[in-house]
Amino acid sequence: PEDALARFDRGPQGYALVITDLTLPGMNGEAMLERMRLSNPNLRGIIASGYPYQPRAAWVTFLQKPFLPKMLAEAVEQALKGA
Repeated sequence: PEDALARFDRGPQGYALVITDLTLPGMNGEAMLERMRLSNPNLRGIIASGYPYQPRAAWVTFLQKPFLPKMLAEAVEQALKGA
């Protein structure tokens, strides 16, 4: 997550959507997305996990693992429609 945050911070307005796992080393995907959103308030996120999860924010879409490519495409479309 630290590498992702560093790359994101070099150009936060260039991102419309970030896809991440819920479980990351050192922080969870939700915390990472919330930090990113401070630099880009229009950012949308997709969190994937094999664990049950309920997003706390309307701008986050949850994708249950395992998933098919079609399900990922639908989640991306749904997330970007909310943008």
